[in-house]
Amino acid sequence: MNRHPAITELLKRFPLDDSDKVESGDSTIDVASFFPSPPKSGVFFVGSLSHPPCSEGVLWVLINEVLELPEDQVDELAGLVGTGVRSNQSAGQRAFLLLNPAQDR
Repeated sequence: MNRHPAITELLKRFPLDDSDKVESGDSTIDVASFFPSPPKSGVFFVGSLSHPPCSEGVLWVLINEVLELPEDQVDELAGLVGTGVRSNQSAGQRAFLLLNPAQDR
């Protein structure tokens, strides 16, 4: 399986520690390439970061389709990002928007 080009570009820009500055230069990352086109289903909701400072007001977009990556690229990304430190939170009064576009007829 080939490495995902947008993930490769993202990994090249990832800071190695908190003191590193990331310069974007003239290059861009095509965020749309992370998602299927068009996505078949998913959910949107406002939550918080899973890493400190755990700021709220983050728009989460969860798409049901899987983005396939080679294992070495998953390992590299997981090694940089790690696992979330915030425990699962109650949905409370949080609103969820389900994405379920009409199927072609």
